[in-house]
Amino acid sequence: MKKINKILLVFVSFAILLTNCTKEDITISTDEEFWLKYNQTAVIQNGELEIKFNDVISDSRCPKGSYCNSPGTATIELLLNEFNKVDMSIFFAGESIDTFDYHIEFISIKPQNNKKSNLPNRSYEIKLKVTQ
Repeated sequence: MKKINKILLVFVSFAILLTNCTKEDITISTDEEFWLKYNQTAVIQNGELEIKFNDVISDSRCPKGSYCNSPGTATIELLLNEFNKVDMSIFFAGESIDTFDYHIEFISIKPQNNKKSNLPNRSYEIKLKVTQ
C-alpha cells in the first residue's frame, strides 16, 4: 500500500509541474518591443513592474477577408504587479496607458480575427513596448 501511495504522489507531483509549465514568464528591458502570450507575464528588468496578459474581454475587429466600415476593436485586460487590473481598448497601433511611472504602448495583436468562429483566449498574443 505504501508503494502505491508513493507512486501516486510522484504522479500527482509530476502532473502539477506539467500544468504550471505551460508558459514562461519573460524578462524585458524598457524601450524594447516584445510579444506577450495570453496568460504570460513580462517582468521589467529592474523588477519594478510586471505585466500579465490576463484576459481578452472582447474582439470585434473586422474579420479577415471581410469588408467593414470600421476596423473594430479588441479589448484586453492587463494585470500589473499582480493586483492592478487595466483594460485597454485597442482601436489601432499606438494606443497606450501611463501607470506606475511607465508608459505602456500597444503595438499589435494576433491572430487576426476569424469570421467563422470565436478565437480561444490562448491563441492571442499582443506586442507591447514599455518606456519610462
